[in-house]
Amino acid sequence: MGFFYKFETLASSLFVKNTVEYNYKRIKKNYEKKLYAFITHGNAQNNFPNLKHRHGYSKIIKSDLNNVIDPLTAVKQILKTGYKKCNFKSKIFDGEEIYILKLIDNQIIKNSYKVCTLKYQTVSGHKLKREKKLNNLKLHIYYPLDSSDISNIYFKTTIKSLPLKMISTTK
Repeated sequence: MGFFYKFETLASSLFVKNTVEYNYKRIKKNYEKKLYAFITHGNAQNNFPNLKHRHGYSKIIKSDLNNVIDPLTAVKQILKTGYKKCNFKSKIFDGEEIYILKLIDNQIIKNSYKVCTLKYQTVSGHKLKREKKLNNLKLHIYYPLDSSDISNIYFKTTIKSLPLKMISTTK
C-alpha cells in the first residue's frame, strides 16, 4: 500500500549588496508555513522584535542572531566546499530556528566518491522535545573525485522519518 502526499515548497534568497532576504513557504493539504529572515553582514538581530517565544520551544536570545547565514547560502557553500575539503561550519537562521551545520571529512573513499558527513546542532528556536533527535541528524554526502559538477553529488541517510538516498539534479 502506498501513500501519496501533495505539498509545495518554495525557498529563495535575494542578495542585494551585503544583505540577504530569505523567504520560505510550504503548502500542504490544510497547512501553510511561511518563514522570513533578513540578514545584513551576517547579523539577523533586526528580526528579533518579530520572534515570539513559544511554550515548549528553546528561547532565542539576541546574540544567537550574530554571525548567521541563510539556509540556501549554507547549501551552496556545502556543495561547493566539499570538493576541496569537507570543512564547513556555520550558524544558520531560517526565520524561526538557529542551528549549526558542520561538514566533517570521514577520510573515506568509496567507489570514486569522497564521503563527508553533515551534522546538525541545535542552538535556539527549536522544539525542546525534539532537541535530542535533531542533534543526532546526520547526512552523508558523496562528492565525486573526478568531477566538480554538483549534479554528480549524492546523499544518503538512515533517518527513519526521512529516508533519503537521492541524486542531486541541481546545476
